[in-house]
Amino acid sequence: ALEVTLKLAKALRSRGYEVILTRDRDGFVSLGQRADMCNEMLPMIFVSLHANWIDDPTFTGVMTFHFEGAREAQALAHAIQRNLVLSTGAVNRQVRTANFFLLRETVTPAVLVEVGFLTNAGEEYKLRDPLYQQRIVDGLALGIDEYMRAFRSF
Repeated sequence: ALEVTLKLAKALRSRGYEVILTRDRDGFVSLGQRADMCNEMLPMIFVSLHANWIDDPTFTGVMTFHFEGAREAQALAHAIQRNLVLSTGAVNRQVRTANFFLLRETVTPAVLVEVGFLTNAGEEYKLRDPLYQQRIVDGLALGIDEYMRAFRSF
């Protein structure tokens, strides 16, 4: 997920966005620290990227979560999910609500994007492929850009 995050930051900066990362190297930053950082800096959006894990090794796909009732976050989640599926061709596991700490405790529109399942051997292989990572980045950047232009007048 970190490789995709770094590539996404570069892609968004090339589109004119200011990007703040909670981490730019492999190291631990607690959920509380991430939420505090977001709430102090007040970015326009908060996007958390993850590679998923599940007991079923046949499960694949991408999904995007937002906190229930957060309308702007829901719009962001739908824009990202739609573009991510189009860009990658991954199985669409849909937009879902969740009571995740980062979604609940941040004051800006926040989403958590699962870019694939590490427990599926084929998907893990794809997630390590720089070309597939770029397709993920393209979908994420397009989704963020779509949301920002529609809802934030960027």
